Amino acid sequence: MNLLGVKYIVQHDEGIQDGNSDTNIFPEDNYLLVWSQSPWQIYENKQVLPRYFLVNSFTLAKGQKALDTLYTADLATTVILNAQPQQKVDANATGHVQLLSYNTQSIDFTTNTTGPMILFLSDTYFPSWKAKVDGKETPIFLADYAFRGLVVPKGMHTVHMYYKPQYFMIGLIIAGVSFVVFLLSLLVLKKYEK
Repeated sequence: MNLLGVKYIVQHDEGIQDGNSDTNIFPEDNYLLVWSQSPWQIYENKQVLPRYFLVNSFTLAKGQKALDTLYTADLATTVILNAQPQQKVDANATGHVQLLSYNTQSIDFTTNTTGPMILFLSDTYFPSWKAKVDGKETPIFLADYAFRGLVVPKGMHTVHMYYKPQYFMIGLIIAGVSFVVFLLSLLVLKKYEK
């Protein structure tokens, strides 16, 4: 839930009186009871991670191993990648990221780092999402089993993620060619009809 950005959790429990918290399910180290009116309680997750952030550490894992690592790694400081980035990540780097725009087809950030770092975004990974850093193509990695991550270089940079649906475009081209062939067939049939 921390990785997914779940900050508040609603619980329905008729056995809990107003003002009391269920510390068995919601330990006080991780959760704060912010509202209660029997039988409902709302808890704040104190360890929630932001929707996007920079890290200077990663580990490599795929499939079940990546899923298992989710439960043991400190996800606030380390990201689990499915492949080795070509660019080195500086373990001592610091930086910050700012969201410029967020749309269904594109996302823009600015980053400022003291060394190469990984930008993590808790949006679902899909191969049709592409990325450019300062206009130059850069790979997006499968991060933390189901999300997106990419390496940003040292300094100030603009990151542009965009959705490029290659199969949709292929389908459109095939449909367009099919339509043209259909129209040509109609013209040929009309000509031979006369």
